[in-house]
Amino acid sequence: MSDMFSGYDAYITYLAFKLHFSSTTYNFFTYNGKTKSNPKSYENRKDRYHFEKISARISKESFIERMLVEYLENQNFWIKDVLTADNKARHLVWRGYVEAFPYAFKSDLGKIKEYCLLNEIEYNELFKTKGVTHPLIFKMYLRKDIRLETFICVDNLIKISDKMNSPERPRDPIWSDSFLLMQCYVPFIQKFLPEREILKKIFLEVFS
Repeated sequence: MSDMFSGYDAYITYLAFKLHFSSTTYNFFTYNGKTKSNPKSYENRKDRYHFEKISARISKESFIERMLVEYLENQNFWIKDVLTADNKARHLVWRGYVEAFPYAFKSDLGKIKEYCLLNEIEYNELFKTKGVTHPLIFKMYLRKDIRLETFICVDNLIKISDKMNSPERPRDPIWSDSFLLMQCYVPFIQKFLPEREILKKIFLEVFS
């Protein structure tokens, strides 16, 4: 991605980002962050100033990441929210987290293990889907005891989503929304996530 881009480029990227998370047919990376737009409509937008400000201050990569951070906090965010000091601070925290993900993943697994010990349950009880609304590990994510990235990686190992998406299970909007978020989010963080074998090694180190 180029570090130099225009306000209109920022606008197109914003539209593509929003479409990626709201549509099941559009993929931000398949279309390289492009989508149909009319330059004239951009010129008439009241919030055009924010896009111009973004293109002058931050790189395209940082802009995408800051939208990602904002979306995780508020799925209905406005473009001006990406320019706040709070968003900048959370982006720095997020960046530090994903860049050191193996350590962060092991730390979250430690929290999961502690939960099992405190509640006197076997760790495999966390992943059971039969007869319960949500697996305990998913509830830990919903409570923000563990991060979304950790749940995604645990799912990669345990395949919880395969069972949760079974047609035999009743419709579950909480799970459906979360699973869609996972699917949309993963392409943005794939480069930070270790290979499955490394995740498995870390998992076994904690739970052996």
